[in-house]
Amino acid sequence: MATGMKPPLQWNREGVIRVRFNDEIQDVWAKRYGNLTELMKEGVAKFGDKEMWYFPDFNIRWTFNEFDRMVNRVAYALSKDYGVGKGDRVAIMMNNVPEAFVAYLALSQIGAVSVIINARLAAEEVERQLKDAACMMIMIEGALWENVMQIPTMVPDLRHIFVTHIDPGLAAKPFSMLMERDAPKEIIADVSEKDICSLIYTSGTTGRPKGTITLHRALVNNAMNGINSATKVYDTNLEDWKQLILTPFFHVTTLHTLINYTLAGSSSVVITTFDANKAINCLIDEEVNSSIMVTAMYWILSLHPRYPELVKANRLNYILQGGSPMPPEMCTRLAQDFPNARVGNGYGFTEGASIGWLLLMAGDWETILKKPGSVGGTLGNSNLRLVDDKLRDVPRGQPGEIIASGPGISPGYWNLPDETAASFFKDEHDMRWFRTGDVGYMDGDGYTFIVDRIKDMICRGGENVYSVELENLLCQHPKIMEAGVVGVPDPVLGEKIKAVVWVMPGETLTEQDVKEFCRKRIADYKVPDYVVLSANMLPKNPGGKILKPALKQM
Repeated sequence: MATGMKPPLQWNREGVIRVRFNDEIQDVWAKRYGNLTELMKEGVAKFGDKEMWYFPDFNIRWTFNEFDRMVNRVAYALSKDYGVGKGDRVAIMMNNVPEAFVAYLALSQIGAVSVIINARLAAEEVERQLKDAACMMIMIEGALWENVMQIPTMVPDLRHIFVTHIDPGLAAKPFSMLMERDAPKEIIADVSEKDICSLIYTSGTTGRPKGTITLHRALVNNAMNGINSATKVYDTNLEDWKQLILTPFFHVTTLHTLINYTLAGSSSVVITTFDANKAINCLIDEEVNSSIMVTAMYWILSLHPRYPELVKANRLNYILQGGSPMPPEMCTRLAQDFPNARVGNGYGFTEGASIGWLLLMAGDWETILKKPGSVGGTLGNSNLRLVDDKLRDVPRGQPGEIIASGPGISPGYWNLPDETAASFFKDEHDMRWFRTGDVGYMDGDGYTFIVDRIKDMICRGGENVYSVELENLLCQHPKIMEAGVVGVPDPVLGEKIKAVVWVMPGETLTEQDVKEFCRKRIADYKVPDYVVLSANMLPKNPGGKILKPALKQM
């Protein structure tokens, strides 16, 4: 941990000032970039011929200069050949392929809005999001094209469709046309931090999809928090990092954090979709020293035959975990395997542009292991409160809803004023807060712990049971790799507790073993009523969070 730094309540705020913006009070970085393109262009000017990206699945290595040329070509083609301008919505539906990163930065450069579509969605789900955002264009990864080929007829208002890596036929154009276009000059729009950079849809399988608005201001704030955390928390600079990107492009961690780290100087190795064999080979062979991963990714990597080689190499100096609370058992294992690493356990959300708003537990292992599972305190200019259902602050030690404030917080949801009003509010000091829907508590030392989603809290016979507390306990069992806990209906108690556990390969476990393990360590009313033993990893969304509705069906 940086010299003189103390963990939460608040990390270093040097350089943060209070201002009024859009009729609200915010704590902002006094010296910051004006938009995402300025961050990128500074990186190009500073790092030029340094390797910026490596995409092993495509055998592509780009320096900062080479990437800038690709972005300029696509920006020029979109602007001059296809009429894309400031404020136009253009959808990107891709995994971690090179074209996704080029498209995103090119759209930012010409002031257009990237509408980020989850690459796993079915055509009907994509249709709803394209129509909701009134997209004029969509860019689709070739590997996904077969599943969404009907999009042109489903969304006739789309003017252009581009597809990567394959010949899409008459219904679309190859994306390579954009990357091969000569750009006689650089096209840069007049974009301010008040302009929208991206829309990320947080749901949409049923009902109206919900698009989270992200301003350039939030992304700039994200970058400043990242730079500040590297220097003030980890005692390093981002240009010293070589990171492996495992989380998907369409997730806020990659889109709004790892891309920013790269623009600020990190070199990035990018895998198209998570694959344990490819990941561990890149970690070792590319001498990666930094990675953000979710819990399940780490456990899968720990079972790989080359994992002992990764541990022996001892190059993984910066390990960040997010997407779900870090189980204490994972924290202990990481400390044993990588004793010299700096670790971080982060908590953020789409509406906060990832580390545009973040709780961070970071530093040395001694501190981390004293507070296993904690997400620490607020980073940079983030502000945190824990409140009851009437938005009154709760005492330390008492659970409350986490609400967050800062320039990284979204203005709201696209064309959804009622949902925006329900999730965002201003207090009597004109500070604007986002209601996360997450329950947490702060201990006596000021460390924050996440205990549940409000909607996932189980009420068993009038007693509240927090699923995360029980999941963390179950993960301490030496034969359990992963655990998920849900409430299921019961006519007498209202809800009963169901635990689904992924049993470590090669081990045997019974339902009674699990219940006895819990009974010795927690109150009787928290012991699972039902236990499902799984031989496979639990179902998850692209951000690595366990899909609780799926557990109820298992």
